Amino acid sequence: MAIPYVWNEIKGIEKLLALIPEIDILVVSPKKYKFNLSESKPSDVSRFAIYSPLVRSLHMFKTAYSTYKIPNWDTFITRCGSPTAYFSLPNLRCMVADSFYCSIGDHIKWLTLFLSPRLVELQLWPNNHQRIRWMPQFKAVTEAAADIARHCPSLQTLSILTRPDKTNENTPSPASGSILYGHIAGLRCLRELTIERQTVDSASLAKIGGLPCLETLIIFDSFNWPKLVPLSEQLSKAAFPSLRHLQLRKIRLLEVYRIWQIKSLVEHLTHVVIQVAVRVVDISTISSLLSVLSRSSQSVQELCLMSDSNQPEIISLDFQNWHDVHILPLQSLKLVGVSVSKPTLVYFEQLAKLCPRLRRLEVADTKIGLADLCHITHYLKELEHLSITVIWNETAPHPIYSSGSLVTLECNDAVQVSQKLNAQTIAVYLSTIWPNLRNLRSVNTIMPTNRDRKVLRQLSEILSK
Repeated sequence: MAIPYVWNEIKGIEKLLALIPEIDILVVSPKKYKFNLSESKPSDVSRFAIYSPLVRSLHMFKTAYSTYKIPNWDTFITRCGSPTAYFSLPNLRCMVADSFYCSIGDHIKWLTLFLSPRLVELQLWPNNHQRIRWMPQFKAVTEAAADIARHCPSLQTLSILTRPDKTNENTPSPASGSILYGHIAGLRCLRELTIERQTVDSASLAKIGGLPCLETLIIFDSFNWPKLVPLSEQLSKAAFPSLRHLQLRKIRLLEVYRIWQIKSLVEHLTHVVIQVAVRVVDISTISSLLSVLSRSSQSVQELCLMSDSNQPEIISLDFQNWHDVHILPLQSLKLVGVSVSKPTLVYFEQLAKLCPRLRRLEVADTKIGLADLCHITHYLKELEHLSITVIWNETAPHPIYSSGSLVTLECNDAVQVSQKLNAQTIAVYLSTIWPNLRNLRSVNTIMPTNRDRKVLRQLSEILSK
């Protein structure tokens, strides 16, 4: 008898099908399996019935490149009767399908075999926004969505990414998108949804907006289409009644502005993540995102702005235009791959006026001198967590300001520590400006020298006492 925790999470469905003597599993190669229905063996699912209730999570493919093949799906389904009954996993809560081969031909049909009424999380190709060619074609995804809506009424999390059919080099037609999101709109318990921007039009967005429990919407623009179907700003005021979290991934800045014109979509947001597909013409206008947010989403508490670029981009702040920015109740601001332009302290002073309640600030790509650290918490008086690149190449200065709010400092280890400084000297200075500082963490683990690593480790130990 298998130990239950061993079966709690299954990676590779060949482990399940091996329990049914009628099914012969041929290992074609270490990553390829072929399933044949044996006519000489009796149909006995008793062993499968014993172990199947123990399965809570199923990762359908053992690896990203593993493939499972049934020679004749029609014969297989006829012999099994109702596949979802034959392969029932009554306690399955989470299923993940993330494989290149899952997007080819009949391999998408594997999804329907293990769909369960109790399924609450279904991740279909969750990482394929990084591997576009792995995405299944639009028609196949639409058919899968119909089965999902039919068999999984309690589904709460759905990630469903797709690419256009080979015959359609442009975005799918509005009619086909309407069919896909018509199926998804039937999932009335859905709380989190991940989709592709190029499959959405105004009618599709309206269908999604009717989901009563939807709290998180994640939109990818993996293909960076130059011409996307425009979205109407005139959605019903009752649309997206529960939506509080919005993520826009790999998206162009112009499209961000268009989405923020849809009032019912963004009005009640509290958490926002924007990964901008940066282009040269966009850099000078990124800073205006805060202005747009302050006018349309006045309840935002957490904001993460990321650059879809290998190198950190410089935000060019035009302080003359900040007079139209309303105060935001922002408590957390994170800039990833985005560094603040000089003068840095002027930026923090302006940020404090815009977000006086800020408690967490992560600007790991921004550099600041040791002497200027105290100015940040002088402006941001409620700041508790700061992530920034500290330049340790100077003597410890005389502290000008002190603040009792900061508890955690994350610093970038890639900067050398000056020979004039040691852990004790830095600790005294940091404890003077931040008497309640208890945690010093590393943003990354790449250290220039062993001495730098040793100094920061000692510093962390001193502050934690």
